[in-house]
Amino acid sequence: MRFSFVFLLVLLASVFLFECTPSEEEFDLESTPSISFSVDTIFFDTLFVNRDSASARFRIFNNSSNAVRFDNVSLASPDSQFELIINGDRGNQFQDIEIFGGDSLLVIVTPRIQTNSETLPFVVLDSIIVSSRSFSDQVKIRAFGQNANFIPRGQLPCNSVWSNNLPYVLLDTVIVGEGCSLIINEGTRVFNDFNAGLFIQGKLEVRGSADSTVLFTNSRRTEEFDGPGQWRGIFILEGSEGNIVDHATIRNADFGLRVGSPDDNDLPDLTVSNTTVENMFLSGIIGFTSDIVVTNCNINNCRTGAIACLAGGNYQLIHNTIANLSFGFIADGPAVILSDNLILSDDNILAAPIRVELVNNIIWGNMSDEILLDNGGSQPFELSLNNNIIRTENEDLNINNNILNEDPLFVDPRNFNYELDTLSPAMDNGIDIGLDLDLLGNMRDEFPDIGAFERIE
Repeated sequence: MRFSFVFLLVLLASVFLFECTPSEEEFDLESTPSISFSVDTIFFDTLFVNRDSASARFRIFNNSSNAVRFDNVSLASPDSQFELIINGDRGNQFQDIEIFGGDSLLVIVTPRIQTNSETLPFVVLDSIIVSSRSFSDQVKIRAFGQNANFIPRGQLPCNSVWSNNLPYVLLDTVIVGEGCSLIINEGTRVFNDFNAGLFIQGKLEVRGSADSTVLFTNSRRTEEFDGPGQWRGIFILEGSEGNIVDHATIRNADFGLRVGSPDDNDLPDLTVSNTTVENMFLSGIIGFTSDIVVTNCNINNCRTGAIACLAGGNYQLIHNTIANLSFGFIADGPAVILSDNLILSDDNILAAPIRVELVNNIIWGNMSDEILLDNGGSQPFELSLNNNIIRTENEDLNINNNILNEDPLFVDPRNFNYELDTLSPAMDNGIDIGLDLDLLGNMRDEFPDIGAFERIE
C-alpha cells in the first residue's frame, strides 16, 4: 500500500512538471519552424594565407513559439577552409543543436585560408547548412584569400628589391642594414602586423608612380582595425642618408616616417614626394636634427602633429596639404611644429640651428593655431614662408602672400578626401615654382593652386 502511494505521488509530479513546461521549451517536430538569420552572406576581405584571422559572427533566430532542434549545422565543403564555433565548441559539423522558442544561437565563423599558386587575390566560397526534419537553409561564405611574402623579424638580405607580384607582410621589426638598400617598386603592397616596423640603417628607395602607388598599412584588414596605431611605422635611423619615398601611401601606424639623422651636411636624409601619410597615432613625418624635403604630399589626421621638425635641421616643404582635423581623436598639438630644440628624457636640451622653407602649403586643423614656432634653444632660426594658407593667431606670418585663417574648403576630409572644393581660397593663389604635376598627376597651370591638389574644372 505504501509503495502504491509513493508511485502515485511520483506519477502526479511527473504530470504536473510536464504540464508546466514552458511552450518555448517544447519541441514541435511536425510543423515547419520560423527560422531567420542575421545575415544571408558572410564576407571576409583580403585574408592572408596560413594565418589566423578575425572571425565573423551571425545569429540563427527561432521566431517560433516552440523550441527547435536542428539535426545538422555544418559547413558544406568537406575540405572547408573555415571552422565553426557553437556553444564554445569548435568543429565543421554539429548535430542536435537546440534553440528555445523566441531565442537565438550565436555562430562564430573562423577562416584559415590555405596557400596556393595564385598571385592575385582569389575567391574562397563555402556555406553553412542548417537543417532539421522540416527545415533546411544556408548562410553563404565569401572570402578573398591572398598569398604573400611573409617577412620575419630580423635583417633583410643586403640590397633587396621588392616587386608587386605578391604583397609583403612584416611580422615584426625588419631592418635594412648599414651599407645595404631596400628598393620597393611601384604597386608593391606592404602590410604590417601590430609590432612590425621598417627600420633603415642603410637606404630606402620607394619607387611608386601616380598610377601605381606603393602601399604601407596594417595587416588586419577588417573595419575595426582601420585606425591609428596598428603598426609602428618607417624609421630612418642615424647615419642613413639619401632615402627616397615617391608615390606612396602610409596609413594607420604610430609614425609615418620618423627620421633621426644628425650629420654635418645639409644633403637630404629623406625626400618624400607625391605621398599620402594619414591616420597616425603620433606624427606623420617627424625629424630630429635632420635634412628633409617634402613636396606634393598630403599629411593628415595625426594625433601629435602632421609634421614635426625638432632640434634643428634643414626642412623644405613645398605644395603640401597638411591637415589635422582630428577625426577619431583629440589632437595633442598643432599640425606643424618647427623647433630648434628638444628636451630629452634626462631634462638635457638638444639644440641646433634650424632652417625651414614653406611654399604653397595648406596648414590647417581644428586648433586656433596650427603652426608652432619654437626658438627656445636660442639657435639661429631661419624661416621663409610664401603663398601658404595657414590657420594661426600669429599675425607675423601675414606676409609674402600668405593667407591666414581662410578655410581651404576640402571636398570630404572625414573620408580622407582633401582635394579642393569649388570656392576654395587655395585656387590659383600659389606661386609657380616649376612643380608641374600635383599629387594625383594632374597638370598645374600657370596659376597653381596652393596645396598638394590642383583643382581641375
